[in-house]
This record gives sequence, C-alpha cells and structure tokens, in this order.
Amino acid sequence: MPKGIHLLAAIVLLGAPFGCGSADGGTRPAAQETVTVAGAATVYAAGSTNDGSGKGVPGYWKNGTWVGLAPPSGSTGTVTSLAVSGSDVYAGGAYQDSSQGFVPGYWKNGTWVGLPLPAAAPVRGWVAALAVAGGNVYAGGWSSASATGLVTVPGYWRNGTWVGLQLPPAAVSGQVDALAVSGSDVYAGGWSSNDPDGQVAIPGYWKNGAWVGLPALDPAFGSAVDSLAVSGGDVYVAGSSCNASGISVPGYWLDGAWVGLSATGTRITALTLSGSDVYAAGDFENSARVPVPGYWKGGSLVGLPLPPQADSGNVDVLVVTGSGVYAGGSITSNGGPPVPG
Repeated sequence: MPKGIHLLAAIVLLGAPFGCGSADGGTRPAAQETVTVAGAATVYAAGSTNDGSGKGVPGYWKNGTWVGLAPPSGSTGTVTSLAVSGSDVYAGGAYQDSSQGFVPGYWKNGTWVGLPLPAAAPVRGWVAALAVAGGNVYAGGWSSASATGLVTVPGYWRNGTWVGLQLPPAAVSGQVDALAVSGSDVYAGGWSSNDPDGQVAIPGYWKNGAWVGLPALDPAFGSAVDSLAVSGGDVYVAGSSCNASGISVPGYWLDGAWVGLSATGTRITALTLSGSDVYAAGDFENSARVPVPGYWKGGSLVGLPLPPQADSGNVDVLVVTGSGVYAGGSITSNGGPPVPG
C-alpha cells in the first residue's frame, strides 16, 4: 500500500444480496461516499492516498489490497464515488490539471474516462456521485465558469453527455452530491444557494430536472444533502439542518417532511433502506463534544466503538446485508491524519 495519508471515499461489497453547514461554494473536494452491495465476499473501499510528496493518488482497496488509478499526465486525483456493475468497477472523481483546476471524470476498470464541460461553465468540474443503472452511467456533480469554482452549475453526465439542472428562482449556484435512479426517473440530490459564495445552502433535489426544495429548520443557516434513496415512490434525502441556535441537527427528509434524529453536532452522510428499516449514518458529539461514529436504525442511535488509539471518528458509508451492517469511514488520533477503515 502506498505511503502517506489515506482517505476513504467509497465502499462497495460484492457477494451477498442486499435487501449544518455551508454549501462549501463548490470548492471543497469532500469525499462523497457511496455504498453498493451485490455479494458478500468482496469488499471495495475507494478514496485516495498521499504519495509522500503531497500528491494525491486515486484508487481503491479490494479486500484490503490497494489498487492505484493513474490520473492523466501524472496529476493529483481523487475518487469520490464508486459503483460496481457485473465485472466492471467504476470510480468517479476528478484530477487537477496544470492550472490546478478540477477535471471531472471516472475510471472504468482502471481506464480514465474524461467528461466534457458545458459551454456555459467550461473552466472546471467535479464528480461527486456515481450510479450505474440499465447499462447507463450517471455521474453527478457540478461545473463552473470560474477558476475559483465559487459559482457552480449543478448537473450530471449521462453516458458522457452533460445534463444541466435548472436552479430555482433567485439562486445563483448549486451542485449535485447524491444520485439515485429508479426506473426511468433520475433523482439528483444537492443544494442551491442565493449567495454566490454558497455560504447558505438550500437543500433539495431534482427529479427528472425539476427542482424540489426541502424545508430547513432555520433558513438563516445552511443545510446539507449527502445521500438519497428511493423506495416504492418514497424519496429519502439525508443530511443535516441547523436549528435557530445554529446547532447542526441530524436527520432526513421523507417525501419532503423533516425527520429529526437524536444527538447534535452532526451530519448524516449515508442513508440506506433494508425492508421497513431506515439506516442513517454519520457522526455525533459525545459528552466531551468530540465527534464519534455511529448510525441510527429506525431512529435509535447505535454508537460505534473507537479503537484504543483513536479519539474521534466518523461514518461516511453504510451497507446493510443479511450478514450485518457495514459502516465505513475514518478515525483520527491526536489531531493526526484520518485513517480509513
């Protein structure tokens, strides 16, 4: 395994069937973690490493063995989302070109597939979510006409063709952070903002291109959307919203109605459905106000133990199978770099 910092970005398990904040202005290349299950024996965990010189190396671990992916021209790259379809492994993300701008795309079985930027926003782009359905590859994220990426255009690529999403009235920026495909319907979860700097995010999703705004606990504060699932016509959108005191409250929206969860100071980064149960994962503040990992099942919090050397941690991806619950994320020790697992 390469030396340096390792950042987990996605987990996929194969072998068993499976039943508060600002918008970051589009500049933060946060790991958009994705979980897919299709069988029990093989575990894929994707993200990036640091080669020791400060350059990010994209790739994934297959059953704990590192598989590096080469970005074009030896540039810095990262994987933000992962999907496995049959024998094909898709790793979505971006690399940085010579101008330090983000170039969107994905690796299919290790080969880079660059995605074209639209004429209206041709400077940089980012893939934050990936879905493969019906033989089609969907890559959601944003594009920008700005070198700083502060004003972003939301959309997704379908088989390499850009599908721009219309912002609601008064909004000037937005992006896609989650994708779900159900039949012929495409759901793209994310945010829009009336602020060019994206400091106050309005949560919502696009269904077949039509914006569906979601209520925030207090519209004066930003809300986040990190995960989206569709089941039987019901739409679950997970994230966080801030209350009137500016405290982040974990929860999810079910068909547009907010469902708050216990604990504070957290953000739901993953949501998955298993039968009638809703699993939502992230981190929460313990009594010492330190973020620790956990997930909620049916609204009940299940805290996850940290290893002895760790003092904080988070969950970014979640899979529920007949054999158990898999929660992927990272831990930190004494303010050091995150360690994936």
